[in-house]
Amino acid sequence: ENGRVLAPARESMKILAIDPSDGEEDGDAYGVTVATLGVDGHGYVLLNEEWRTNTADLVAKTIDLYFEMKCGQIIVEKNHGGV
Repeated sequence: ENGRVLAPARESMKILAIDPSDGEEDGDAYGVTVATLGVDGHGYVLLNEEWRTNTADLVAKTIDLYFEMKCGQIIVEKNHGGV
């Protein structure tokens, strides 16, 4: 908590990272993170959530969040051979 800031330094790059569910009963949440690299060289996490939804909704929500947060890239983790 001591390192928490209210707003990052001016951003130089912002990414949306998705960690898809592995399909296991206990692992059905998709990890969603938006992070940015500030011009000060520090990384900042702007959003970190778990989504529980089907694949079609995940795609739609990902695209919406990409534009809403003005990200420059989407990175998707490849689990167990991919989705």
